[in-house]
Amino acid sequence: ATTPGAMGARLLAICCLFLGANAHDSWNLSNFSARRSANPFRGSPIVTPGEEIDCSETCSRKHHCQDWPLRMCGKDPHCDKAVCLHKQLFPMLPLDVTFFFVIFMVSFLAGAPGIGGGGINVPLLMMLNRFTIKEAVPISHIAVMGNALSQLLFNTRLRHPSMSLRPLIHYEIAAVLLPAMLGGNSLGIVVSKVFPPTALVLLSLILLLFAAAKTMHKGLVAFRSSGAAKGSAISMNNLQRPVLDLRDNLSIASDSVLHGAGPRRHHNSSSTSGQQSMQSFEELPVRIPWKTIWFMVAFNVIFCLDYLAMSQDVDGVEKCSVIYWIALLGLYPVVALSLLLAIRFMRELAEWHASRHDPPVQGDPVLGRAGLLVVPFLAMAVGLLAGLLGLGGGEFMVPLLLELGVQARVAAATSGFLIF
Repeated sequence: ATTPGAMGARLLAICCLFLGANAHDSWNLSNFSARRSANPFRGSPIVTPGEEIDCSETCSRKHHCQDWPLRMCGKDPHCDKAVCLHKQLFPMLPLDVTFFFVIFMVSFLAGAPGIGGGGINVPLLMMLNRFTIKEAVPISHIAVMGNALSQLLFNTRLRHPSMSLRPLIHYEIAAVLLPAMLGGNSLGIVVSKVFPPTALVLLSLILLLFAAAKTMHKGLVAFRSSGAAKGSAISMNNLQRPVLDLRDNLSIASDSVLHGAGPRRHHNSSSTSGQQSMQSFEELPVRIPWKTIWFMVAFNVIFCLDYLAMSQDVDGVEKCSVIYWIALLGLYPVVALSLLLAIRFMRELAEWHASRHDPPVQGDPVLGRAGLLVVPFLAMAVGLLAGLLGLGGGEFMVPLLLELGVQARVAAATSGFLIF
């Protein structure tokens, strides 16, 4: 069920991006703006501490903002003239209430396939609430974090569908992907500051369309394979049924003639014992790789400190200065060392299965030397796109995990963990 959900969420994001890019003027507020002089709305514009303001959208008392009252004329310290700025949350408009409901539904749809919903939040913020793409990106990050947190709290209690002694989240593969993903994300955030907004919208549209097509193909393949498996199982049952019926008739005859008793239920006793063994198997404690989890927590802390070190708003570091480049490029040796530790965690998981003489777990990716080199680069590309477009990365991480052979439920839970 997660693969169709991911496909539907991405198609919704593509539709929102298309409408937001081509039908921006269709959602006008002319009726509200025509009564500007008599309208009781008295909002205040948002003044941001960063440099994400579009100073080309100038205004004055005579020439008001086109999207008033969502965008209001105000002064920003980064611009020489008065510019159109988005209004603050309060006082709220009816459109704000509608937007909150829409975002709630988007989060509901994005939670099932394990994506954060950034690919849908950004176009909705642009289309319904008239944010620019550079204003919508940080707001989308906050919404994605809340969605990912709720997914994490729910998925941490679940077990692997093919191996009950393991959690649903594949922490070892997450440890391989996380350092490279955050390294690419850091670079994407830096590059996004020099990209024009129109190029970001077009790039989002193209990449989300590609991700939706890949997920649709993967979903169709999984649907056909499950249908074929069900058909073969039904045919095998039909072939075996006469033999089973004959055995049941013989046991009924022998029981009634020799013992005067009713028929014996061999299959019921075996199924009951199987259910009891499965229940006792699920009562065993789950193998939680705490060392892997604490490793990822430590890397996240290092990443946050590195990002704050090159932030102008926090430390006053000038862009393209020596300290700025040291903080940016100094992260990547840490990423390389982290990948070596993550590979060790993958080997420890394989050794644990070998010590138990377990068969291969369905959905576990088999990564050789080539795979261990290629997968981190793919994760870095996902992080780069996520930072560049302001997405959580789940829109691209779920297809990547599915391509690696990870089961859909495990891919959704692991992607939600990586987004958080």
